[in-house]
Amino acid sequence: MACAAALLLAAQDARTAPAAWADQVKACFAPEPQAAIAACTALIGSGQFSGRALGEAYNSRGNAYGQSGQTARAIADYNEVIRLEPKNAVPYANRCLVLANSGEYKRALADCDQALANDSRYALAYNNRGLIYYLIRQNGRAVADFNQAIHLVPAYPEALSNRGNALDGMGQHQRAIDDYDAAIRLNPDLPEVWFGRGNAYVRLRQYARAIENFDHAIKLRPGYAKAFHGRGIAYAQLGEFARAIQDFDEALRLKPDRAETFFVRGLAKREMGNESGAASDFAAARLLDPKIGH
Repeated sequence: MACAAALLLAAQDARTAPAAWADQVKACFAPEPQAAIAACTALIGSGQFSGRALGEAYNSRGNAYGQSGQTARAIADYNEVIRLEPKNAVPYANRCLVLANSGEYKRALADCDQALANDSRYALAYNNRGLIYYLIRQNGRAVADFNQAIHLVPAYPEALSNRGNALDGMGQHQRAIDDYDAAIRLNPDLPEVWFGRGNAYVRLRQYARAIENFDHAIKLRPGYAKAFHGRGIAYAQLGEFARAIQDFDEALRLKPDRAETFFVRGLAKREMGNESGAASDFAAARLLDPKIGH
C-alpha cells in the first residue's frame, strides 16, 4: 500500500483528483492480474499521474502482465518505467525475471546487473539473478546470490526456497531441506517450497515424506503438474505402480508435452506387465526428446 499512497500523493493535483482514484489505485496493486491490469490502465490513461507515480502504475501493470503470461506487454511496461526513472532498480529486476522466464538469460542477467548497479542492496535483484544462474546450472553462483538476498532480508521465504533448489542441485539435499523448512516456517502457503522439499526427500530415498510434501503442494495448487510427476516417482520407488501411473496420467493431462513423464509412465507400465502401453509411452517420450532413455 506504500506504492498506492505514493500514487495518490503524486497525482498532479491531489486536492482535485476524484475520490474514485483511491479505489483504482488500490485495485492497481491487487493480486488478481486482470483486475490490476484494468485499474492500472485506467490510472495510466487518466492524465492525473506523472513521474514516479506513473512509473508505479506501469510497473504494477507490468507485474500483472507477467503473471498472466503476457511477456511482451510486461516488457513494454517495464521499458516505460525505465524511461521515466532510469535510476530505479525495480523495473530492471522485474524485467530480468520476465526475460529469464522467456529463456533470454543473457539479457536477463544484464538487467539484474543493472538493477544492482542502481541499488547494491536490492534483495529482489539478487534473488532474481540467482534464479537465472540456477536455470543455467551455475548453482554455486546462484547460492552466492541467494545468500546475499537472505543477508539483506533474512525473512525471505522465496530466496530460502530458491537456495534450497540450488543446494539440492549440488547434491546437498539435507542443507536444501533445512532451507525449505525455514521457508515453510515463514510462509507455509508456497507450493513450490513443498514441491522442492518433496524432491529433496526423493533424492534421500525418504519416499513417504516425499509423498507428504507433494500432497501438500497439490493441495495448495491443484493443477501442479510437476508435483503429480514427483509424487508418481515416489510411488513408483515404493513399488506402488498403479498409483504412480494415476499421477503420471494427471501430470500429462496438465502438461502433455513433458517427455520425462511419458518415459517414467512407460517404466511403471512395464513393471505392471503392460508391454504395449510401455512401448507406446516410450515412443511418445522419444518424439518429444530423442535423447531420453539413452
